[in-house]
Amino acid sequence: MRPEFPNVDADRVAKKLRAIKPAGSSVSFRRSHPCIVCKRAIGPLGRLLGLGAPTCADEACFVVRPGDVSRCLPTPYGPAVDHSLLSLFARPIHVPSGTLLLFEPLVARSVSLARAYERLIHWQQAYDILEWHRNPDRYQQGIVTLVPPKKLDDVLVLRSAQDLLPRDPTKELDIETAALLRRVVREGEKALAVPF
Repeated sequence: MRPEFPNVDADRVAKKLRAIKPAGSSVSFRRSHPCIVCKRAIGPLGRLLGLGAPTCADEACFVVRPGDVSRCLPTPYGPAVDHSLLSLFARPIHVPSGTLLLFEPLVARSVSLARAYERLIHWQQAYDILEWHRNPDRYQQGIVTLVPPKKLDDVLVLRSAQDLLPRDPTKELDIETAALLRRVVREGEKALAVPF
């Protein structure tokens, strides 16, 4: 059975990423505590991420759960991002209940991440189409020869501060297969109907 790929609209995905709810709950503090993100004294209102883990109410100090980000970027092969990949540019914040991520860098790069996610899905579809087309019997048995890109870092160079750069997921393949995959990404399944 062929996997079902999501129909990706990069603008909607970027909006979903920016709409993730911050972790923790709003609280009012009776006395001042240092914010675990910026280290400044928290005023009367802040957020509590867990026992001994307060943050101020400044948006720059909002943190999110890595799982909430992963759920915005699903693929048939699992989430397009994981905690280690996200922590390359979104500072991890360690609290007693686990590790959270600073939200501001995710918001700043939401459009780039959404476009990379859209690109990843197109590549995954191209690999799937070519695999199915080359040998449908083996495909039905779950025997594949082309392993598709599974995470964003397979199609994107993730860097801590600079622009995110596209990466070619076909660089390890033979020239003919790589060219055919690029053609399938551009034209879809109809690219295989025309002799290469």
